[in-house]
Amino acid sequence: MTADRIFRYKFIYFYAIIFLLGWIIYYGIHVFNIVFEGFRLDETLGLLIVPIYLLFFGIFSMAILSLVNIFRESKRCVVYFNVLTVLLALITILNYYINGYYGKKYFFIALIFFFGLLSFSAFLINYYSYKSSENEIEDIGKST
Repeated sequence: MTADRIFRYKFIYFYAIIFLLGWIIYYGIHVFNIVFEGFRLDETLGLLIVPIYLLFFGIFSMAILSLVNIFRESKRCVVYFNVLTVLLALITILNYYINGYYGKKYFFIALIFFFGLLSFSAFLINYYSYKSSENEIEDIGKST
């Protein structure tokens, strides 16, 4: 029974799907605006324009890949989810750097809250995922 499941509890499936759908909708709107509406970043950013666009497309594609692999019951969804959380952290740091939020009143509170949410989500997904055992013959009869 554990060989075909990714997570131990159904709540983790629900949490991961809701978490991923939220980011897919948010970054899907950005990607749609970039591709179809002609949305462009400010030209004063210089060399940061291309990495920001790559982060938008990377986050959107990693969220979709992770969601698809959750429904396919593939173990790769945890890897894609971890890559997604790293990309979200990178774009958040880049966003705060570009917009100059460092001197603002609620900068540290917002940063701690966002990174806390990302860390909590990554902890839930990684902690409650099934780990494959190295030697399945020795694990026969042991409860998980």
